[in-house]
Amino acid sequence: MKEFSQLFIHSLFILSLKNMLWAKPDASFNSQWTSIAFFKNQMKTRKAITGLITLFTPKKAKPFLLNLLGHKVHPSARIGFSLVLANRIYMDKGSSIGSLNIIDVNKILLREGAFIKKKNRIRGPINLLMRKGAAIAN
Repeated sequence: MKEFSQLFIHSLFILSLKNMLWAKPDASFNSQWTSIAFFKNQMKTRKAITGLITLFTPKKAKPFLLNLLGHKVHPSARIGFSLVLANRIYMDKGSSIGSLNIIDVNKILLREGAFIKKKNRIRGPINLLMRKGAAIAN
């Protein structure tokens, strides 16, 4: 029961953050440049929240919480104790990211059975696209 209540509190927290992230700017922000700045700040905030979720929540709760944030993670996908900073995460069934990874990219796409083992560092303004059964190991 205690785990359920903690999960419930986490999901309420994520829902409130989701409402903050997808809130539209005020009508006074008519300029294109302020809209772009708002969007960039929104993406930085989303990336930071994604990092906190992947680092500090239990394995079973990560897919649920990431889906609440707007990512698409299959319930059977697994993310270990890793720092994953990405604007978008797409993980098919059976895909996994092991423990002690630091991943800081724009987008992550892991197809069915693709995996990243442990102790890897992937950084840069790139999209990480892995086909079915692909692997990154250390």
